[in-house]
Amino acid sequence: MAFYLRSSLFRKTMTNNAVLTLRASLNEDIFSYLDLLLLEYDEQVKAGDFLYLLNQKIDCNNRINAELEAMAKTLYDYWFVQFDFPDQHGQPYRSSGGKMVYNPTLKREVPEGWEVKLVEEILGSAPRSESVPSKEILANGRIPVVDQGTSFICGFTKNESARLAVKSAHVVFGDHTRIFKLVNFDYARGADGTQVLISNKKNAPPHLLYQMLKDIDLSNYGYARHFKFLKESVITLPTESVALSYEAIAQCWYLKIRHGIEENQHLTELRDWLLPLLMNGQVTVD
Repeated sequence: MAFYLRSSLFRKTMTNNAVLTLRASLNEDIFSYLDLLLLEYDEQVKAGDFLYLLNQKIDCNNRINAELEAMAKTLYDYWFVQFDFPDQHGQPYRSSGGKMVYNPTLKREVPEGWEVKLVEEILGSAPRSESVPSKEILANGRIPVVDQGTSFICGFTKNESARLAVKSAHVVFGDHTRIFKLVNFDYARGADGTQVLISNKKNAPPHLLYQMLKDIDLSNYGYARHFKFLKESVITLPTESVALSYEAIAQCWYLKIRHGIEENQHLTELRDWLLPLLMNGQVTVD
């Protein structure tokens, strides 16, 4: 019942029977005479159990992706917050006595050879493409759309002029929501405050840039355009060798995350495609 009541099949029934005044609405009388398309109980159980298995796999992929994200963040904190990245002998830099230098801007010590920059100074020109307005986002399509919302992918578009080709990864930032997303596949940018951030520094490769930007606290500005405050923030840049070492490790983890996202999309499409076929008896579960 849960799958059925959330389906586009049931939603269409609701829309067709809604009373139109200033806005579409439903009432108890309407519900009382609706016909529901339901299988025999035993077939309902089989169909529900099968669809639930698909959902369990989607949930499992989400948990794996969350663990991989946590691993990337933990390594970032260890290397770039505690400064215990591996030194030339493979030992944790700060804990094993690596040289630290006081930085007056940060008012604390940083490893020798590291730089302190404004975010604005390390951002390159974002690639140009058409953005996709919310009203034009589709449920299915060739190109996933990434916007500033909480869902990683908010929908799809068929507009090739909106496609952004990704060689390694882009950082997508929500100007209003303050949400960061690392996107390592071709996509289209949502409209209304979705910013694409690209680094122009070799010691700030995309996976490291993503972690550095996520670490900036923008919570004190309320509902505002946060991109301005993000660009004015200060970050610490490591040496190129340390940055590339982190990038090599994190990139592998985020490729696995991409696989999980793609698999979940296929599973979701399969689940939604099978539901009406199961409900009208065109397909049965053995």
